[in-house]
Amino acid sequence: MKKGYKYTVTSLIIVLLLGLLGYRIQKVLVKQKDLPKSSPVQTVQVMDVGKVKKENSIDLYGSIEAINKVSVSSKLSGRVSKVAVENGQFVDAGETLVVLEDQDYQAALTNSQNILSKAQLRLSDVQKDFEQYERLLAGGALPQHDLDKAKLAVEVAQADLNSAQVGVDNAQLSTKETVIIAPMAGVVAYRSVNSGQMVSPGVPLMTLEDVSSVYATVNVKQIDLPQVKEGMVVQVMPSDDDKQVLAGEVSLISPVANQAARVFEARVKVVNKGGILKPGMFVKTRISLGSPADVLAIPVYALSGKEDAYNVYIAEGNQARQRPVEIGVTMGEQIEIKSGLQLGEKVIVTNINKLKDQDKIAIVAQ
Repeated sequence: MKKGYKYTVTSLIIVLLLGLLGYRIQKVLVKQKDLPKSSPVQTVQVMDVGKVKKENSIDLYGSIEAINKVSVSSKLSGRVSKVAVENGQFVDAGETLVVLEDQDYQAALTNSQNILSKAQLRLSDVQKDFEQYERLLAGGALPQHDLDKAKLAVEVAQADLNSAQVGVDNAQLSTKETVIIAPMAGVVAYRSVNSGQMVSPGVPLMTLEDVSSVYATVNVKQIDLPQVKEGMVVQVMPSDDDKQVLAGEVSLISPVANQAARVFEARVKVVNKGGILKPGMFVKTRISLGSPADVLAIPVYALSGKEDAYNVYIAEGNQARQRPVEIGVTMGEQIEIKSGLQLGEKVIVTNINKLKDQDKIAIVAQ
């Protein structure tokens, strides 16, 4: 009995000791959990905020439209036999665009020509009668009223002949107009007609756009409006790479703002050498306002954030400090900094997506 009691006491002591040990271990773990975790040191590269030459200019964006364009329609009703052109195709003036079925118009022409032939024969006959009556009247063998009747018959026959000739002319014109031709040289756009389709007079079939000279229609912000004048020389670029540049001139500035966007529409006239600019194409235009100026700039890839909320990371000792900045124009791989940085400050240019404000950093050479 004493031996069993001894074992029980020993077991209780062991359990208590194990419980106490577990409690202390748990307490230590909780304390460690509550301790602030130290951020890992980020390895970064930096560049000094420097100055670059910025063109003193305004960049405006817009689209191309033809200066001269004409809507092509049929003057007749009929079924389309052939469409000879496609959208985007260049055509010369007088080139065939659409052909209508002409059987009915050819039949009408033949009928008009038959009527004209009969009218010509009728006029010839009554003229002969009139001439004979004149001779008879001169010899006293015919009364005057018979000659008057013959003269009236000639006048009626002449009127019938004139009417028949008009009918032939109209039928010939209609037959000719079954072939619709280009009224000017240009590029085919907005073609809406197909073979087999019925067409009506005046309904647009396509548009022809003369692209030898075009307008770049751009929007000018109110803040830039005082600097943009009619007659200014403009560089026009079909893309942002500035490799293809055409010369243009501001030809018109609207005196009224677009009520929705609060911008003023301006038209830049461009001689379209080589047909580089196409109607509907998006373009960049640049208006020079004077000599280039020195501005603060950093690499574009040093920026983080989003539009209207951009920031950068500055290296201050062994810490990364986040700094909001106001940006300007992009110049190649550099971007203008209007505010937020000072010349010579060290901007972090690598691993910025892994950084937070006040993170520890280690700067390495590039």
